Amino acid sequence: MCSEGGDLIICENSGEFYTFIERDERAKIRTIVPYNRGFILGWSNGLFSAHQRHEDQLSGISSYRRCREIMTVLEQPY
Repeated sequence: MCSEGGDLIICENSGEFYTFIERDERAKIRTIVPYNRGFILGWSNGLFSAHQRHEDQLSGISSYRRCREIMTVLEQPY
């Protein structure tokens, strides 16, 4: 789900809350792509961030954590 301000709220199909991702003031989320371990966010500034599911061994609570970021070079048409 996405809030009106552009923040991202991650839930399972059951409606169980997992995590909250605040929007970046400099960029907007343009795409969300699921993959077997989590999801990838594509931002308007060329950044891609991968988020993987993480389970805390002590509390048993699951959440998603950012595990990798890649910045691409965007070519602007003239």
